[in-house]
Amino acid sequence: TRGAGERLAAWAAATRPGRVVRWVFERWWLLRTIRAARLVAIGMGLLWSGREIGMVEYALDPGAKEEELLKAVVQSAGGVRARVCGGAGRPAPEVRAVEKRVEPVVARCL
Repeated sequence: TRGAGERLAAWAAATRPGRVVRWVFERWWLLRTIRAARLVAIGMGLLWSGREIGMVEYALDPGAKEEELLKAVVQSAGGVRARVCGGAGRPAPEVRAVEKRVEPVVARCL
């Protein structure tokens, strides 16, 4: 019987691993497909983990999370400062003034 080293040498000579590597690299489309699949998998993993974190934060404190999201919307629309009114209190005078201007437009759209 042959030793493990001799068997490994015989296997390497018979299979020629270099041929397999060369075959993969000659097929550039295969590498691009593998790279695209890897990027999609990483992106989906990040997306779902972020979504889960947001759901957990919302479940722990819905009011604070809603306030944070509303402030982000106001700031993305060009607002410098955002003051979010609570549901139990009365709306701020600025909010009432904007509501009066927006109500007719909303009524036309509905």
